[in-house]
Amino acid sequence: MNLIKVSLINLLKHICHSFEQFAFLRRGGLTHAAALLRIRERYKIYRLAGSNVSSFRIGNFKVECLNPSSFMTLYDEIFLQDAYFFRAKTEKPRIVDCGVNIGLSVLYFKSLYPSCKIVGFEPHPVAFAAAENNILVNGLTDVELIQAAVSDYDGFSDLNFLSNEIMASTLTNRLHTRGCHVDATKVKTMSLKPWLHEHVDFLKLDIEGAEAGVLNDCQNLLCNVDNIFVEGHWTRGQEFNSAASIVGSLEKAGFNLLLISTETNRLTSFQPLRKAGPVSSFIVYGTR
Repeated sequence: MNLIKVSLINLLKHICHSFEQFAFLRRGGLTHAAALLRIRERYKIYRLAGSNVSSFRIGNFKVECLNPSSFMTLYDEIFLQDAYFFRAKTEKPRIVDCGVNIGLSVLYFKSLYPSCKIVGFEPHPVAFAAAENNILVNGLTDVELIQAAVSDYDGFSDLNFLSNEIMASTLTNRLHTRGCHVDATKVKTMSLKPWLHEHVDFLKLDIEGAEAGVLNDCQNLLCNVDNIFVEGHWTRGQEFNSAASIVGSLEKAGFNLLLISTETNRLTSFQPLRKAGPVSSFIVYGTR
């Protein structure tokens, strides 16, 4: 009986979420038909994820995931909400993707611009292997994956991560503030500067607390970037990665900016002050 009750509650939550997503997509400019197609695809993936299936189809792409719950989070952000959408001035934009995870962002960029050239970084060995496999299985070309953490120096460092999760792996101690058991592995770190000497159409930085250091390290090269996505990760006591430092670097580089909180629901933002705490994240979009 309890199992039936939980299943019904989860179904109702999904229905409510679908209505919210539909309204969100309509406000974004999609037609009724296009919005419904996205919601329909999400429902199919949601049902499979609930069955602990590890293989999904997104459009023409086949995707192997490691954690169905995390996969749904990534899918909603990347494919449903178009978080990485940008307008390129060429059919072959150059994209630098820092924080590839299992490669969904790469698949999205290739769906947006099939001829784009991508350089991607991912330090977590399990996530990197999954990304490599998803790129290989889908026959993607002009994609260079580098197993390293983007930082403000070349060398090695401990990568902290939760044992049952590959998302949110970080070079900082932000996971320790949550009181969770944290594992660590030694990874290679690399400065991003060598990849920014050429023109970049889109730069994505989702590197779990190292954003300000990387932006500061590359400050003089950000003029070569047309569009940028930064997911900032702030932890009380670690002011070096504050919103002020991240936004300051982007303002100095001449970007037009938009800031969004990730701690409140992107669709409704009900009672957002309750989400304030010692650890938070936010998104900064920049364009020319």
